[in-house]
Formats: sequence, structure tokens, C-alpha cells
Amino acid sequence: MDAMLTQTTELTRQLKLSEKAKTEATIALSQATESLDKQLVHKDAELVKLSALLDQKSSYPSLRSLIEVKKLCQDMLETRKPLSHDELIKFIADDIDNKLSGLDVQSIEFAPGTPLEKIPGEQVENSPRFELTQDATQVNQVARLLRPCYFIERDSKRIIIAKASVVLYRLTPVTPTPTSSNPPPA
Repeated sequence: MDAMLTQTTELTRQLKLSEKAKTEATIALSQATESLDKQLVHKDAELVKLSALLDQKSSYPSLRSLIEVKKLCQDMLETRKPLSHDELIKFIADDIDNKLSGLDVQSIEFAPGTPLEKIPGEQVENSPRFELTQDATQVNQVARLLRPCYFIERDSKRIIIAKASVVLYRLTPVTPTPTSSNPPPA
């Protein structure tokens, strides 16, 4: 009986020691988790700061290009070489296209006749204008392109900067021809 009492006392002591070790391990784990949580919060804050800085710095080339186009316009006002209105607009538009190309901005144009369902929705917006047609097969096809879709590819992802603007064909309503209720003269 004394041996069993001694064993019970020893088992109780070992159980208390293991519970104490478990409590200490739980406290240590809790402290480590708290420390990791603080590091994660700090890391997330740093990522937000770096992302904002990257966005700001990535806009600098765009702003410089915009400033260069403005300077080009001002220089053209001061030049003595007269250009027609259309030549002037084309010259400026071409310079803007060159600046966009230098910023790795790409474009997609949708040719007249392209069905709307073949154009990804994130790449196009419909103009409120439309072209009337009597050909039912042309309905919801591109009649004219007003602006191409501009995008940048980053990390194999296409980031849309400006959607294409297209004018679509719309069916002309058929108007009934007036019929005479009087029979033709004999």
C-alpha cells in the first residue's frame, strides 16, 4: 500500500510538473506569436509606404511627358512656321503617341465590323453615339473607333489605363410604307 501511495505521489508530482511545463510553453508561444503579429503589422505598414512611394515615383515619367507635350505646344505657338489646324493636331497627337510608347503604354484598336461580344468587357466602353444600319447582321458591331484601348503589361498582367471607345451599329427601325385604301383607276 505504501508503494502505491509513493507511486501516486510521484505521478501527481510529475503531472504538476508537466502542467507547469505546458503553461510555460503556452506563455512562451503566446509571447512569440504576439511578437510575430507586431512584426507582421510593421511589415504591412512598410509595404503600404513602399507601394505609395512606388506609385508616386512611377508617375514622374508620365508627368515629365505631359510637361514635354505642353512645352511642345508652347514652342509651336512661338514658331514662325505656319501649320494648318489639322497638321498641328496630328503633330501633337503623334508626339503624345511617342511619349506613351516611351512609357511602355500599348494600345489595341478594334476595327470596324468587330462584333462587340468578341471584345473583352474591361477593354471597351460604348459611346452614346451610334450608326444606323438596315443590315441586322451589323447590329452591335463596331462602326467607328473613337479611342483605342490603352494598357500597360506588368508581371504578365494587363492593366487597363483607358478603355476603347467605340460607336456601334444600331438597327434602323423599319417604317411601314403607306398603303392606299382606294383601288387604282381602271
